[in-house]
Amino acid sequence: MRTSKIIPPVRIKIRNKSRVTVQKEKNDPRGVLGVVHSIESMSAIDGPGLRYLVFLQGCQRRCAFCSNADTWKVVSPHEEHEIPVAADGTRLGSVMYTSELEKRISRCANYLKTNEGGVSCSGGEPLLQARFVQDLFTRVKNNLGLTTCLDTSGMGDPHMFDAVLAETDLTLLCPKSFDPDLHYEISKLHINHLYDFVKAIDNQKASFMIRYVYIPDSPFRTDSDRELDALAAFVNARPHCRGVELLPYHRLGVHKW
Repeated sequence: MRTSKIIPPVRIKIRNKSRVTVQKEKNDPRGVLGVVHSIESMSAIDGPGLRYLVFLQGCQRRCAFCSNADTWKVVSPHEEHEIPVAADGTRLGSVMYTSELEKRISRCANYLKTNEGGVSCSGGEPLLQARFVQDLFTRVKNNLGLTTCLDTSGMGDPHMFDAVLAETDLTLLCPKSFDPDLHYEISKLHINHLYDFVKAIDNQKASFMIRYVYIPDSPFRTDSDRELDALAAFVNARPHCRGVELLPYHRLGVHKW
């Protein structure tokens, strides 16, 4: 019988200043405009140390086990009225510039720095707002001395992958499944999108960890020998992979569906 094992994150090496640059929108000193779904000012499970966790709005996957289905709708930052609204009328998200978010993060910077803490971007799918992520990470690394962490399933514009990874100290990659058919059944997207991002990770030898949702006894089960062997092969072929975190399936986000 296989047993679940969580390999904790190792100490991360802070990446040197990026040699990949992306021009900001019209050189606006406020930075890049984006749509932020929500913020947690202190997380202890989304990268090393304490993290300032930013959930970005928008995702093109429709994962069967998603606990953040309220982040799915892709919204342009120039169409704030399109941001989803809760039953009580509260808007589920806000539009802001990276400079504004940097200012908010700066208030927490002193305690975030402990044990290589910093800023993590999740979602939704943060790579759908890649310019926002890249500019935010550049700001918090250079101006606040914080580490950066990207929690992603690898879905976005491949032309932006290098720029984002160059400013990312650790990527938390959630592959859903390594079987093409099961991957599609779970996420409703084809697996080639995942490998487009993996190619960028491999080319940069970027540090990453696997976040793998462990689902037993389900039409979407990811605990089969075949699936776990594929996971092991994927990790063993990449020395820049820092470990695997098995995430047990839960139902905490059911009320959002």
